[in-house]
Amino acid sequence: MWCNVLDSLEATNASCSNTNASFSVATPLTPPTVIPPSLSSCVAIIQDGDVILDVSAGDSSRRYLVYSQVLCATSVVFRSMLGKQSKFAEAVALRESLKKDDGEPLVVTLQGDDLDTMEIVLHVMHAQHKMVPRTLTIERMASVSIICDKYGWHEGLQVMAGIWSELLKTKTKTHPAHWLLISWIFGPEDIFTKVSRDLMLVEILDSGDGVLFGKQPFLLADCIPAAVSGNIVPY
Repeated sequence: MWCNVLDSLEATNASCSNTNASFSVATPLTPPTVIPPSLSSCVAIIQDGDVILDVSAGDSSRRYLVYSQVLCATSVVFRSMLGKQSKFAEAVALRESLKKDDGEPLVVTLQGDDLDTMEIVLHVMHAQHKMVPRTLTIERMASVSIICDKYGWHEGLQVMAGIWSELLKTKTKTHPAHWLLISWIFGPEDIFTKVSRDLMLVEILDSGDGVLFGKQPFLLADCIPAAVSGNIVPY
């Protein structure tokens, strides 16, 4: 009897399996992702960004895919340029681009920024910590200071700037002009005071192309704000 019951159950299961098989639906193929032409040559700081920063320096240029909301939240300059209440052409174009939702980010052109430094700063702003170097050269740190001051990224860069500059404090005597700029932007105040005092104690010459300091003269960087150099250089 039990053999007959088992045979009956197996027959039923087989019938159900065949029935299910007949009603199975093929899984649709995922359509291929179409990459807009504007993204093909971008450094994707973030994968689904809505703005491309087209940055040029001299004959070189690089494009970065970023979030407009991050730019606006961290930079007063970008907030004025791209913010919801902004009437700048870039902001109007961004709002139109977001309405279309066609995957084409707005392109914003920036000029005169160091490309590698801009990439580092954008990674910091977008919390891409694995992409952020833990140490910088004194020259790169000065370059970060320039970009920070230009776009108002002081608060967003403050933590990383503290980490980077801590490892460069031994270079205040060998690179006083760099430290003058770094400490003006990020602090600490005591280093700015010390470096400014040291510069005021050395010989100052006007070369016609800029201001030279010391018996083995070095040129004070053009990027140092007049508010800083004006406290050092007698006019």
